[in-house]
Amino acid sequence: MTDDTTKKGPLPDWEAPRRPTVNLREALYLAVLGLLIVIFLILLGETFGARGTGITLVLFFIFGLGISLGTSGRRALLSAGARRLHEHEHPRLPNLVRGLAGDLGVPVPHLRIIEGAGPNAMVCRSGGPVIAVTDGLMTAFTRTEIEAVVAHCLVRLNGRGLRMAMLASELVFLAGPLRPMVGFDDDIRAVAVTRYPPGMVAAIGKAEARTGRHEPLWFVADGRWHRARDARITALEDL
Repeated sequence: MTDDTTKKGPLPDWEAPRRPTVNLREALYLAVLGLLIVIFLILLGETFGARGTGITLVLFFIFGLGISLGTSGRRALLSAGARRLHEHEHPRLPNLVRGLAGDLGVPVPHLRIIEGAGPNAMVCRSGGPVIAVTDGLMTAFTRTEIEAVVAHCLVRLNGRGLRMAMLASELVFLAGPLRPMVGFDDDIRAVAVTRYPPGMVAAIGKAEARTGRHEPLWFVADGRWHRARDARITALEDL
């Protein structure tokens, strides 16, 4: 982990590229998608219902989307089978999280454990920031590898891309041209905290990739929301 001198000033980012939360193309796509949905609901309501039914459908849609986004993290954790970390269970995990969160000057997240799964970790917001790690990660990874994963998760939890990642997990196939959200910049910022790129390289290489709806929230996954594993490793090896 970082030393005391690092805590006194801003942490280095090793010139990691800063990904805007939404670029112009993505903003236009989301705006057009929302407009088309509103128009469709208004036409549907006016065609098959009484006058004003379309507006009612739009309001229900907005309300439903808000509920969906507000509960996205909880549903992702339930889908993964995550539970609360028991007291004195995997004691080095809370210690690492508190230490790295202190180095970064960010809130300590809630911790969850996912039983019976290969090495990986998930981040989301559910009543606050949450890191969920698999018990496979805790048993198969070394301390430096766990530290690398925790640093990556903390960077993502306190970055600008998590809300878009959670939105992407809700839109699924409607997410369209949204860019890959995991890799490169998060990895580089994480190793700027741990000061040990080989730990991150090993963690990415040993993780069991996930797929599915909540892919954007995982540390390593196979799919469009993650940079390729080999590309992430190559970028770190070039530091």
